[in-house]
Amino acid sequence: MSTPRKLRCRTVALSLSVLSLAALSPGCGSGEKPVDEGPTVTLRVTEDFGRELLTAADDAPLPSPPTILELLSDHTDVHAVSNGQEIEAIDEVYDQRLPYPRVWAQNVNGIETDEYPVDYRLFDGDVVQVDLRYWHITLDVRATVGAFPETFTRGVFGRRFPTEVVCRPPRSAACTDVKQTMRDAGVDPTGGAPPGDPPRAGQPQRARILVGPWGRIGRAEWPRLIDRGPRYSGVFARFAGADRSRLELLDAEARTVVADAGRHAGLVAALRPTEEDLLWLVTGTTARGAQRAARALTAPTTRDAFSVAITAQGPISLPMRAETPLTGTPVERGG
Repeated sequence: MSTPRKLRCRTVALSLSVLSLAALSPGCGSGEKPVDEGPTVTLRVTEDFGRELLTAADDAPLPSPPTILELLSDHTDVHAVSNGQEIEAIDEVYDQRLPYPRVWAQNVNGIETDEYPVDYRLFDGDVVQVDLRYWHITLDVRATVGAFPETFTRGVFGRRFPTEVVCRPPRSAACTDVKQTMRDAGVDPTGGAPPGDPPRAGQPQRARILVGPWGRIGRAEWPRLIDRGPRYSGVFARFAGADRSRLELLDAEARTVVADAGRHAGLVAALRPTEEDLLWLVTGTTARGAQRAARALTAPTTRDAFSVAITAQGPISLPMRAETPLTGTPVERGG
């Protein structure tokens, strides 16, 4: 169990790879709006690709000015350098330059920010995740699943983008589940334009959620980035074997920890293959694995995670730690 850094009406979670709901401090993060209501945002300060929750402020008042840095200042002891362009420490947890660089990376609604924390403007309902993570394996983790459903219900800079659910096969149980999940969240799964202004240039203009077993969706150009490795996809898993029927789970060094996640393993992952495109994958080694992934598409399961593998034992946040318990095929290491 991780040790709380500070308790200032914040959430402190267990240090896990297997996901669980965080225990909430009394009076914090109850899901109810503050008495005075008004615009609110959510702050999540995490470590190691969302694995460990350090600080949380749910339904926090929208700061003034409404920036990431001001939100951090309201709820943490943050130290920024270069006139607010770079975060160096939060609650006395510092970034690390050597021997392996760890930096505070920010994303809003599951999309990596392109502006400095002092400049990034927040809007009502945004979910801000600031994560201290290694930077040398993958330079750009451009999208995560950790802010579902706000990725689709809030978009970027207060502007939503069209979202289309594409299924292979088109009438599978997984397809039905994902489409219904999106409708329940208030998102049109057919790609229709949402209300309001379209996203501004340089931000995602559209999202696609591909649903189905990897054998049916993994041959397309963008999904194939998964099998090229985290440096290209930002996802610490890949499908292996002659027929791509095994799901390998990787650690933060892109090394295989589990060579086979078991029968009917699933994966929920997000990529940003271009500046204007957002791609989510709800897939698995089999149709049953894809259905497991579809059923895992919930806020409690995906919260803070960069991507999630689903096994017979439950969901697992990726990248893995070598000591993560999992009934599967571990990698044999010599020496």
